[in-house]
Amino acid sequence: MGKIHLLPPEIVAKIAAGEVIERPAYVVKELIENSLDASATRIEIHLQDSGLRKIIVHDNGSGMSKEDLLESFKLHTTSKVSQEQQLLSIASLGFRGEALASITAVSDITLQSRTANEPIGTLIALKSGKIIEESTAGMPVGTSISVHNLFKSAPGRKKFLKSKQTELRHIIEQIIYQAAAHPEIAFLVTHNGKRIMDLAVLEQKPRLSLLFSRLIQDKFVAISFKDAYVEVQGFVTPPQLSFPITSKQHLFINCRHVADNQLARLVKQAFGTSLSGNRYPAFCIFIQLPFEFVDVNVHPRKEQVSITNKEQVMSALSQAIKSALSRQEPDFSSSGLFPLSQEDITHSFAGLTLRETVNPWLVRDSEQKINNFEPTQLHNLYIVMPNKYGFVLIDQHAAHERILYEQYMSAFTKRMQKSEFIFLEEEKILDLTLGEKNLLEEREHILNSIGFKFKKKDDEYIVLAIPKMFTKRNIEELIKELLENMKNIVILNSFQDPKKMPKPVRHDEIFVDSQSQKMLAFLACRQAIMAGDKLSNEEMKRLIEQLAKTENNSTCPHGRPTKIQVTIEELNKVFKRK
Repeated sequence: MGKIHLLPPEIVAKIAAGEVIERPAYVVKELIENSLDASATRIEIHLQDSGLRKIIVHDNGSGMSKEDLLESFKLHTTSKVSQEQQLLSIASLGFRGEALASITAVSDITLQSRTANEPIGTLIALKSGKIIEESTAGMPVGTSISVHNLFKSAPGRKKFLKSKQTELRHIIEQIIYQAAAHPEIAFLVTHNGKRIMDLAVLEQKPRLSLLFSRLIQDKFVAISFKDAYVEVQGFVTPPQLSFPITSKQHLFINCRHVADNQLARLVKQAFGTSLSGNRYPAFCIFIQLPFEFVDVNVHPRKEQVSITNKEQVMSALSQAIKSALSRQEPDFSSSGLFPLSQEDITHSFAGLTLRETVNPWLVRDSEQKINNFEPTQLHNLYIVMPNKYGFVLIDQHAAHERILYEQYMSAFTKRMQKSEFIFLEEEKILDLTLGEKNLLEEREHILNSIGFKFKKKDDEYIVLAIPKMFTKRNIEELIKELLENMKNIVILNSFQDPKKMPKPVRHDEIFVDSQSQKMLAFLACRQAIMAGDKLSNEEMKRLIEQLAKTENNSTCPHGRPTKIQVTIEELNKVFKRK
């Protein structure tokens, strides 16, 4: 007898359940998604013992006929996909045909449903996957599913569950994700008979209170972008409100809460030097794409998706955030700090020449006029500047550091644009992965434009010349880093309609590698006004003027705040004035 044999259906169902139904939270998630796909406008979730004893999900959606109800709990049955072509454009939330079958495999389940065309509903009860009751049920239009004794036929699964409090928290988390993505739906949640969530139909922003504290919501900056294919809406915290963790980051693609590390990194990159390396923004971002652009069939629980034309999405997201931050006027501080390394970064061409290009005391040369308010220096550290709202407290070193950094960056990128290059005495063969070689072939013209020269021999890339400013750098590391940076540049594919695609976006700073950015920050830090330096009244005024004219002026290059706005209202609260 052969060793290979066909698994019994009940074992197949339990294997599928192990992938889809790891814990009670995923039962709730799958049932809510079915309710949303049924066009429900109100969903009720009732739990007992963190869902282990009972989960009931009731909705007022379109319901199912008796015929459909009898098919719904069988493996790989679904109303959402009927032909292969539909897999390329999934518009529904649940579609795999595994959810109810997987739940049925590890619990007892009762299904009740009624459509608008039927005078009465249908009830089906299953135990161990077998129908034990089939009857009529008086009920309104919609569907009600009761899951009892979860994992009773898979006791091994219970060993991997956490405490009841933890499992309940996971359930609430999944409900919150759905509620945040669907503010047009009312949700009611009870646990052991106690009401724990009752959400009426709301606008998008009020639902964010489910995910974020009042402090974060009050400081959120709205982002928005739309073209023929991509729509980005949402909120991010400004640079002054950052966190050492990434758990306050929420991304929704076509109303699915998903994890995408590449897009999350891009959000942070859009902040540039306003955030230090170990600080992260909070955000809630909603991206809408044509369904054919998104493959939701790459993860058993649909927690990750694959995106076609992802570069276009990345460009849209980056533009939305940068545009919003450029319009935002910060007025509070952050505790972020990025430690500077004092390696031999000043040995590069830029480090040796930019000191001559930028006047570190440009603040003393300004001819602009400041308003009638007079600044005051506090402990030779801070500048206090009254304004109509109260007063601004400025860190003199951080403020001057940001001014100088932006001046250095401007001078540096101008030199890069001149494409001054030198030929190497010895040609350098690059040790690149296949992916890096493909990317270099695709983006070689961009590197050529700033002074890199290559030739290709026997599938290897050889560096012939480099930009003059990178004379002292490790060329191979530099090129790999620049290739990684340039992944975010949108290049029109030949099979796409150029008229419908957004124009390629090129930012000068995309070519400035992190090593050079560190070097520029190092120079700015060393030449900026130091703590303890006494400033004249005119010098303080000029510093304030230059800071106002400087881009990204809310933080220094290391993520520390440059200024804090203190309002009269805040002072009144401190002194208990009405």
